[in-house]
Amino acid sequence: MYMLWGGGAPFSKKTDSTLVDCSGSSVKMLGAVPEILLELKTDDRWKDAVVAIASCTDEPSWAQDCLRMFEIGGGYCIKDVMHHEEIYKSNKQKHLRNLAKKTGIALEDMLFLDNEMGNCQSVASIGVTVAYTPKGVTAQIWEKAIANFPAPGNIIRP
Repeated sequence: MYMLWGGGAPFSKKTDSTLVDCSGSSVKMLGAVPEILLELKTDDRWKDAVVAIASCTDEPSWAQDCLRMFEIGGGYCIKDVMHHEEIYKSNKQKHLRNLAKKTGIALEDMLFLDNEMGNCQSVASIGVTVAYTPKGVTAQIWEKAIANFPAPGNIIRP
């Protein structure tokens, strides 16, 4: 979705939907994240979809700031799209297992997207359909992931 390396909070908005951290480093959404999240929020095709975020971070408050500040269009921010959040220092298996418990959705019925292959392999090993997104969630990998879902335990690659 986005990568945060640098100075951290406080963040400020630039006019191009980029954020700037306290050290002056840019923080941007990767790939087609804004367009895809806006579609998930507004298109009736996704009205029954449960959208969640699983983020491993030492600074959950920074992640929360970014979720509120990143605008995706239509007057929405990333946080407006999320039904559930698992944002804390832990591995992605724990995040997804917690989401399964909270939502009642089986791991085999989930789609997980990540730009780190280690996370993809870890989550695929517990039966989740995974899409590897090395350049962020692009329209191409999003469409391929949706077309190939469900594929429990498999990693969909660009």
